[in-house]
Amino acid sequence: VALILKLVDADGEALLSESLGSQVRLQLCFDSNKVNLLDGLRQAATLVRDLRLQEALGAEEVRTLFNDKRFDRRERRDLLMSVLRGAPHVFTMEVLREMDDRDADVGE
Repeated sequence: VALILKLVDADGEALLSESLGSQVRLQLCFDSNKVNLLDGLRQAATLVRDLRLQEALGAEEVRTLFNDKRFDRRERRDLLMSVLRGAPHVFTMEVLREMDDRDADVGE
Protein backbone atom coordinates (compact mmCIF):
# COMPACT_ATOMS: atom_id res chain seq x y z
CA VAL A 1 0.00 0.00 0.00
CA ALA A 2 2.70 2.47 0.99
CA LEU A 3 4.63 1.73 -2.22
CA ILE A 4 1.67 2.62 -4.41
CA LEU A 5 0.99 5.81 -2.43
CA LYS A 6 4.66 6.76 -2.61
CA LEU A 7 4.78 6.14 -6.37
CA VAL A 8 1.93 8.53 -7.02
CA ASP A 9 3.30 10.98 -4.43
CA ALA A 10 -0.01 11.38 -2.63
CA ASP A 11 -1.96 10.29 0.37
CA GLY A 12 -5.11 8.16 0.23
CA GLU A 13 -7.44 11.15 0.06
CA ALA A 14 -5.61 12.94 -2.76
CA LEU A 15 -5.42 10.14 -5.30
CA LEU A 16 -7.14 10.89 -8.58
CA SER A 17 -9.00 8.24 -10.52
CA GLU A 18 -6.53 8.10 -13.39
CA SER A 19 -3.46 7.90 -11.16
CA LEU A 20 -5.03 5.33 -8.88
CA GLY A 21 -6.23 3.18 -11.75
CA SER A 22 -2.91 3.22 -13.55
CA GLN A 23 -0.89 2.50 -10.41
CA VAL A 24 -3.17 -0.32 -9.28
CA ARG A 25 -3.05 -1.80 -12.77
CA LEU A 26 0.74 -1.44 -13.01
CA GLN A 27 1.58 -2.74 -9.54
CA LEU A 28 -0.99 -5.46 -9.02
CA CYS A 29 -2.87 -6.29 -12.20
CA PHE A 30 -0.26 -6.51 -14.93
CA ASP A 31 0.70 -10.14 -15.29
CA SER A 32 0.21 -12.48 -18.23
CA ASN A 33 -0.04 -15.48 -15.89
CA LYS A 34 -3.72 -15.92 -15.03
CA VAL A 35 -3.05 -17.18 -11.48
CA ASN A 36 -0.72 -14.27 -10.69
CA LEU A 37 -3.15 -11.81 -12.26
CA LEU A 38 -6.03 -13.12 -10.14
CA ASP A 39 -3.88 -12.82 -7.01
CA GLY A 40 -2.97 -9.25 -7.98
CA LEU A 41 -6.62 -8.39 -8.56
CA ARG A 42 -7.50 -9.77 -5.13
CA GLN A 43 -4.80 -7.59 -3.58
CA ALA A 44 -6.01 -4.59 -5.57
CA ALA A 45 -9.61 -5.15 -4.46
CA THR A 46 -8.50 -5.29 -0.83
CA LEU A 47 -6.35 -2.17 -1.22
CA VAL A 48 -9.09 -0.12 -2.85
CA ARG A 49 -11.68 -1.34 -0.33
CA ASP A 50 -9.50 -0.77 2.75
CA LEU A 51 -8.55 2.74 1.63
CA ARG A 52 -12.19 3.41 0.65
CA LEU A 53 -11.14 4.56 -2.80
CA GLN A 54 -13.84 2.88 -4.86
CA GLU A 55 -15.30 6.19 -6.02
CA ALA A 56 -11.83 7.61 -6.71
CA LEU A 57 -11.13 4.62 -8.93
CA GLY A 58 -14.41 5.15 -10.75
CA ALA A 59 -17.23 2.83 -11.80
CA GLU A 60 -15.86 2.12 -15.27
CA GLU A 61 -12.40 1.25 -13.92
CA VAL A 62 -13.92 -1.03 -11.27
CA ARG A 63 -15.84 -2.85 -14.00
CA THR A 64 -12.78 -3.04 -16.26
CA LEU A 65 -10.39 -4.34 -13.60
CA PHE A 66 -12.61 -6.62 -11.56
CA ASN A 67 -14.99 -7.98 -14.21
CA ASP A 68 -12.24 -9.34 -16.45
CA LYS A 69 -13.75 -11.93 -18.81
CA ARG A 70 -10.62 -14.09 -18.57
CA PHE A 71 -11.95 -15.26 -15.22
CA ASP A 72 -15.03 -17.35 -14.57
CA ARG A 73 -18.24 -15.95 -13.18
CA ARG A 74 -17.50 -16.95 -9.58
CA GLU A 75 -14.05 -15.34 -9.57
CA ARG A 76 -15.39 -12.10 -11.06
CA ARG A 77 -18.27 -12.06 -8.57
CA ASP A 78 -15.86 -12.54 -5.66
CA LEU A 79 -13.58 -9.75 -6.90
CA LEU A 80 -16.48 -7.36 -7.34
CA MET A 81 -17.96 -8.21 -3.95
CA SER A 82 -14.58 -7.61 -2.35
CA VAL A 83 -13.87 -4.25 -3.98
CA LEU A 84 -17.43 -2.97 -3.52
CA ARG A 85 -17.75 -3.98 0.15
CA GLY A 86 -18.22 -0.78 2.13
CA ALA A 87 -18.61 1.40 -0.98
CA PRO A 88 -21.44 3.93 -1.02
CA HIS A 89 -24.69 2.29 -2.11
CA VAL A 90 -25.17 4.74 -4.98
CA PHE A 91 -21.71 3.91 -6.35
CA THR A 92 -22.30 0.16 -6.05
CA MET A 93 -25.58 0.52 -7.90
CA GLU A 94 -23.83 2.52 -10.65
CA VAL A 95 -21.28 -0.27 -11.13
CA LEU A 96 -23.89 -3.02 -11.14
CA ARG A 97 -26.48 -1.21 -13.27
CA GLU A 98 -24.09 -0.91 -16.20
CA MET A 99 -23.05 -4.53 -15.75
CA ASP A 100 -26.68 -5.63 -15.83
CA ASP A 101 -26.97 -4.03 -19.25
CA ARG A 102 -23.78 -5.66 -20.57
CA ASP A 103 -23.13 -8.76 -18.50
CA ALA A 104 -26.24 -10.05 -16.76
CA ASP A 105 -24.63 -13.20 -15.34
CA VAL A 106 -22.29 -11.34 -12.95
CA GLY A 107 -24.67 -8.47 -12.26
CA GLU A 108 -27.12 -10.94 -10.73
